[in-house]
Amino acid sequence: MYIRPAPNLRKRFGPDSWCLITGASDGIGKEFCHRFASFGFNIILVSRTLSKLQKVQDEIKEKYPNIKTKVIAQDLSDYSTKMTDRIEEEIKDARVDILINNVGACSRKLTLYIDTKLRDDKLMINVNMKQLIVMTKLFLKKMMKRKNGIVMNLCSGSGGVGCPYLATYSSTKGFCMLFSNNISYEYDEYGITIQGITPFYVSTKMSNMKPSFFVPTTKSFMDAAVKQFGSERNVWPNFSHKLIKFLSSLHLSYSMEKSYLTSQGLLKKAEERRTKRAKRMKQDHWRLERGLSDIFQFD
Repeated sequence: MYIRPAPNLRKRFGPDSWCLITGASDGIGKEFCHRFASFGFNIILVSRTLSKLQKVQDEIKEKYPNIKTKVIAQDLSDYSTKMTDRIEEEIKDARVDILINNVGACSRKLTLYIDTKLRDDKLMINVNMKQLIVMTKLFLKKMMKRKNGIVMNLCSGSGGVGCPYLATYSSTKGFCMLFSNNISYEYDEYGITIQGITPFYVSTKMSNMKPSFFVPTTKSFMDAAVKQFGSERNVWPNFSHKLIKFLSSLHLSYSMEKSYLTSQGLLKKAEERRTKRAKRMKQDHWRLERGLSDIFQFD
């Protein structure tokens, strides 16, 4: 699967086909936009910040001048009827053949579950689960009528092997994997492919990790992923991530333990950074007091 060519999705869907990508302004979502534009698909970019979307839109227009683009600045954590009505209105003239549910929310730091702020838990549930259901249902209805379409859901390896100190995030991504797998069987007969695309860490702003063998760049992740687009139900694109998955399948408790130790190491680094920051703040406060005492000297 790592040496086969990418499937010809443009041939499958024909001309004037659109691909809608959520979380399109950064990281993997941005890479999805550029890659599908290179395939010849028109692109609908969805994310919260209009200025970031327009920047990616300009990049696509410059590199692929024949590709049509639309931007929808929408906070998908607000999964109301108003949100879906607006998206339907924005795309009414576009035949969306490919939906990529890429947007995700993660904890800002590794922490004990009890110390996770409730608003962060709610955000992860809304973005990683509820909007995933809403967006998928919205586009599946139209794909069923055409008897053709692809839905790609960006999952996470943490949802398969567990991740202490990221309990809510890991659990919501586990839902994404199960949801994708379950409905993929339901819509085979309608000619619709539903995939769960499952990486572990990828070097993005969200992960804040440097590239390595186990942490691919967004480009190398996409290079591996495109070869499996529209094929298998569950995809672990990178060989290094496939290796982690294989090892975890041999002994789940071992993978949990490794995940735990990794989390502990990251927690230790985070605690060291907090300690250094507190020390600097204390030193700065001392310097300020010393400076004030030098200024306001009385005889």
